[in-house]
Amino acid sequence: MMIDNSPGQLRNVYFFNATIYGLKHVFLEPGMAGIALGSLDLFRNEGLIYIYAYTVMPSMFYAVIKLRTAAIQKITEDFDTYTSDRILKQLLIDDRSLLHQFLNSHKNNRNLPSIWQGVYGMKIQTTSLLEQRFDLIHNAVMDDQWHLAKNRSDYRYSSACFYDQNMPPLIPVDDFRTTL
Repeated sequence: MMIDNSPGQLRNVYFFNATIYGLKHVFLEPGMAGIALGSLDLFRNEGLIYIYAYTVMPSMFYAVIKLRTAAIQKITEDFDTYTSDRILKQLLIDDRSLLHQFLNSHKNNRNLPSIWQGVYGMKIQTTSLLEQRFDLIHNAVMDDQWHLAKNRSDYRYSSACFYDQNMPPLIPVDDFRTTL
């Protein structure tokens, strides 16, 4: 991956990382990954962020984003609130009461129910860190711990297919090579 290292190129670029409370494998449940991806896509459609890369793991959500008109705290808080509400409701509909009860017992820093152990945005200030985060996001599915895919671009809940095979991912990404 070749990235222009011009001054200012990495302004407002963040590694977005969210981990499910108790490391429960919520995203193995049907439809749950779509809720998290839909939330990020909504921020993109509202002009708040660019999405450069993402992967949804069984208990983690990773993305590289660039802020357009919102602060990282707003994105992390809104993601937490929106996805927690939607996923907790879906767990009840799917009759997953024990998982719902466990996740619903956890509260975020605004004392609202949260499925997340933490939702963070880490500022990316160097091209080497950006490259590391892209590799982490896209290669995690092949890790021995997970075995989610043999080829990273085959994993349904990742943007690797866009960069590796020029195929559209589940939600659109902004090509960092043209929008960074």
